[in-house]
Amino acid sequence: CFAHLNINNRDATLFCFTKKDGNATKLFVVEVGNQDNPLRVQSEINFQQQNDFIVAMVPTSKYGCIYAISQQGTLFLYDIATGRHIFSRRVSNTTMFLSVPHDKTGGVVTLDRSGRVALFHVDDENYVPYITNTVGDAKLGVTIATKFNLPGAGNIFKTRFEQLIAQVNYQAAAKLAADAPQGVLRTDRKSTRLNSSHQLH
Repeated sequence: CFAHLNINNRDATLFCFTKKDGNATKLFVVEVGNQDNPLRVQSEINFQQQNDFIVAMVPTSKYGCIYAISQQGTLFLYDIATGRHIFSRRVSNTTMFLSVPHDKTGGVVTLDRSGRVALFHVDDENYVPYITNTVGDAKLGVTIATKFNLPGAGNIFKTRFEQLIAQVNYQAAAKLAADAPQGVLRTDRKSTRLNSSHQLH
């Protein structure tokens, strides 16, 4: 499948595919049409059942992720830019033979052999905390929160803001406050803290 994503402030076209490599199956994401340092990532897919394989992949630019669906009914979620595995769970006992993007939610609609239609999508409120706490990747959580303006990384941004103020690095603190998602650092208290710290030095 092809995905379109903003990578390092450029619109990138990414070719996403899986390939059997010995006993392992890997997800590959390769940027096409860019000769200057193109994005190339790969990630191993850990299937829950033997002889399982990917039958469909649906990317979404809303969260920069890709839904991968296996023949035996497992739904995988990967971050496209890093290839990081975020989530997987068996969601159907039969093959989901049809899958299409759901633009409104940034999700995927599936139809399985039993006739069951299902919608799977990222939960805006819990996506970043899940990546930060359950997956254990705070850096990716902050990147996704910033890039897609999602909640859930407020404490990380607040801690970093206080560190920059303590280091007398007001320019970086101001930039962090401007870039932080959901306006988490754009409060009267933070503005006063930045102004008063600047006046003290």
